[in-house]
Amino acid sequence: MSGRYQYQLSDYKEIEQLGDNQGVFLVRNRYNNKLYIEKKLDIYSLDVYKYLQDNHVKNTPVIYEMAEEKGKLFVIEEYVTGTLLKEYIKRYGSLPADEAIDITKKLCSIIKELHECDPPIIHRDIKPENIILKKDGTVVLLDMNAAKFFDENSTKDTYLLGTYGYAAPEQYGFGKSGISSDIYGIGKVLNEMLTGDINTAPSGSIKIIIDKCTEMDPKNRYQSVDELMKDLNRKDILSAVDYDKLPGFRTDKLWQKLLASMGYVSFMLLFLAAHFEGVTNMYETWFYRFTYYITFMMAFLFCRNYRNIWDMVGISRVENRLVKITVIFMMIIGILFIGLTTASTLGLIIREGISQ
Repeated sequence: MSGRYQYQLSDYKEIEQLGDNQGVFLVRNRYNNKLYIEKKLDIYSLDVYKYLQDNHVKNTPVIYEMAEEKGKLFVIEEYVTGTLLKEYIKRYGSLPADEAIDITKKLCSIIKELHECDPPIIHRDIKPENIILKKDGTVVLLDMNAAKFFDENSTKDTYLLGTYGYAAPEQYGFGKSGISSDIYGIGKVLNEMLTGDINTAPSGSIKIIIDKCTEMDPKNRYQSVDELMKDLNRKDILSAVDYDKLPGFRTDKLWQKLLASMGYVSFMLLFLAAHFEGVTNMYETWFYRFTYYITFMMAFLFCRNYRNIWDMVGISRVENRLVKITVIFMMIIGILFIGLTTASTLGLIIREGISQ
């Protein structure tokens, strides 16, 4: 190496290699005695690094010096102290929902600023190893090595970059990476924070958000960080309720489970013993018992948001409480009306068939 950058680089003394990456070192400036990070990159976007050096994005490392020589980029950037999110998850196994969502919101704020650059910058390598948690609660996003400007006219990425498990499918040659590619990575990180494992799905309302972040088709994901933030700010999202379980079994309290079991059995016996006016045939009687039981059970499960049905039909996004209650009530009435009308119609058909 020669020239001006050789002189500048001599101002920094290598202390140690960081992690398994042979191109990343902790260095100390000989004159001010401060610590910095030195990177030697083979694959990079020089335009992105130049932009970020001139337009620092909050809560990303400050880029102090850089130079490109012989197909490599040499970068001196801020040394950020704190705990890597990967190590934090490893230490605690999984994080409480409120803490995981708080970290995700702070991460979203960083990504939002990157996406609002002109043109947008796509990070493309969002993972726990690239996220630092500082003691004051600040979240810092590292590693712009895979970052690129979004190109509306490209059909797919030139370089297939990203980390397996966190990178969106389009980053493996199935299309071009864009804003929703970073949202995919955010969803994977949130999943890992909640479960301690990227491949284990969480329960409760948050699962709906993670599933939407990590859809295979980019068109089915959140199309902006603002959309994702809106759902993360929902009041019910911190609920630890596992809506995949039947009402009454969403708790660790044994007495509540026993009470729920008694309730379900009593509910079923009520319909098994039911008699209907004008119905004397055994087959018709059992048909009505079965269809009425199913109809009222469906209405009950809808009322209790079984399997997050409110999310599927958009009720959870209704912010006005009175409007939400009204919509739920009308939906329950609709379920009962359709179920009972169908039962009555089919019952008549069965009666006519038997009489013939």
